[in-house]
Amino acid sequence: PGLSPVDVDLAFTVASKSGARGRAERKLDFDRFLVALAQLGERKFPTDPVPVARVVDIVLNSHGPVVHGTFAEYDSHLTDPLYYPGAHPHRFNADGTGKGKEGR
Repeated sequence: PGLSPVDVDLAFTVASKSGARGRAERKLDFDRFLVALAQLGERKFPTDPVPVARVVDIVLNSHGPVVHGTFAEYDSHLTDPLYYPGAHPHRFNADGTGKGKEGR
């Protein structure tokens, strides 16, 4: 069976609970992180004798988080004269670069 984002979220939520009240902490220490990986390993590889080792290997060989989108998408609206009606279009050149003090 595969792992869904819900499975991962539940494993980390259960691993983050501590204290007498069992509240979830906002941060995991390394030992609790390993507990979460062990739970994920048991879910993902139920027949493997050492499932946590496989999950740790997957995590170590991953490329880390992936950032989706770029800042250019947001900046283009800020420098496009079409989005500034009235007196403001004169602040930008045709290519979208600002004129600085000259445009004020």
